[in-house]
Amino acid sequence: MAQPTEPVVRLASVNRDTSDAGAALALVLLLMLALSVLGVGALTLARRQAVVGLVAVRVLQASLAAESGLRAAGPGWPAAADSMPVGTSESWSGSVGTTGAYQIELVRLDRELYLARARGRSVVGRARHQGAALLWRLDPRTRVSGVPAAVVHTNGLVIAQAGQVDGSGDLASQGGAWCDPTVILEVDRTVAWPPVPPSSAWRADGALMPFDPVVDSVAGPGLGLIPFDSLHAVATPLAADLSPSAVECGESSQGPCPVDGIYTLAPGTHVLTGSVRGVLVVDGNVTLGGDALIEGWVLAAGDLRVSGSVRILGVVRSRGRVEVDGAARIQGDTCAAMTVLEHDWLRTPRMLPPGTGLGPPV
Repeated sequence: MAQPTEPVVRLASVNRDTSDAGAALALVLLLMLALSVLGVGALTLARRQAVVGLVAVRVLQASLAAESGLRAAGPGWPAAADSMPVGTSESWSGSVGTTGAYQIELVRLDRELYLARARGRSVVGRARHQGAALLWRLDPRTRVSGVPAAVVHTNGLVIAQAGQVDGSGDLASQGGAWCDPTVILEVDRTVAWPPVPPSSAWRADGALMPFDPVVDSVAGPGLGLIPFDSLHAVATPLAADLSPSAVECGESSQGPCPVDGIYTLAPGTHVLTGSVRGVLVVDGNVTLGGDALIEGWVLAAGDLRVSGSVRILGVVRSRGRVEVDGAARIQGDTCAAMTVLEHDWLRTPRMLPPGTGLGPPV
């Protein structure tokens, strides 16, 4: 009897190389899918960033156009702005190369104070930007109408010997044929100010103006919002012989003074001859002697002594003591004081810094 045979079970052999290759292929496919997703995301993000960057460029162009418009409000000052009634406005437009354009609206708030509103836009796209700034432009009539006296001092006025200070009446012009009588202001003055302790503000009546006290800063008296230091920095040194042409400035039918501007003298004693018309800025104690004729403004950071036969027609402002002796004379003169303030540098519009204090007259 044959013996029963046991079933034989054969196990299929597994090819390990084939199994590893399949797993690697799956892994590669997964990695390629992940990289594709990351690539598409990166491309989408880059595209969006390019769009955002382009928008930022357009916004920057519009912002720069508005800022350029505000900066250009000074050099591009319209002639009509000086005759604008308070509360009215003027508009004009301009461009910044080929990238932006702006429109400026200038509103007159007071005789010297303006609000400039700028609207800038990019040439390409729809980006818009707005800006605003306060501008101050010296007005000769306002400056002179706010002068309380022919001599403004902070430490006393001394008149000795035959010296004279005349600030009475309306400061009618003592100048010559060159002086336009239409600028004479009918404003009464005292001889010197302050006759009482200096507690009042230096303002034109009824004006809304930046505060301008008698002594604008520790450096010395300025002109409105133009500080003493700025005036002194641009001033031209004067020689002792003020006008070699010997034309009697303000008293000759030949016309105005041969020189006209912003000048300075070093501290000390000066013997002057000739004539000069302008703003004389002195940083320190000074003595003016000789027989010179000075028309306009004298701004002294220290004590001022006028002696000899020197004549000053206009306004004197001193941070210290004013002394007039010998045969010297200070004559308050509205016309001379106003005329020299027409200087281009003085009348350049100035942008007020943030936080500038404004208020009604006191």
